[in-house]
Amino acid sequence: MESTSSKPWALITGAASGLGLDLAKQMAAHYQLVLVDVQEEALTREATSLECQHYFVCDLSLPGEIDALVKSIAKHQITLSVLINNAGITHRSLATSIYLSLKMGMPIFLEGEPGVGKTEVAKVLSLSLIHISE
Repeated sequence: MESTSSKPWALITGAASGLGLDLAKQMAAHYQLVLVDVQEEALTREATSLECQHYFVCDLSLPGEIDALVKSIAKHQITLSVLINNAGITHRSLATSIYLSLKMGMPIFLEGEPGVGKTEVAKVLSLSLIHISE
């Protein structure tokens, strides 16, 4: 069930350690958090320390797990304001970022050096009015 708090919702992937965890700690005062990571023990520990009630173990390299995550979030009536896709998926990061963002109905921001396949992705996604920064 959705919280009665007036704070907006933010979903952070890769939230059990590193940059994702640091972002979660910084954002906890201003956002209701949904934390996602593949590392169950670390995610549970960090979510508990942040008093975060909505956390999900999910392998974001698997579209079926992303679909299950989206259904779980919808079941809890969570409407996201922010999606930080920080999960370290190496060569599949671009495709996973796009898939997760589209499933969550969130804008897509692809940042970094020009090239690396982003131009081709931009052409395909431009019809969907999705923001892409080079």
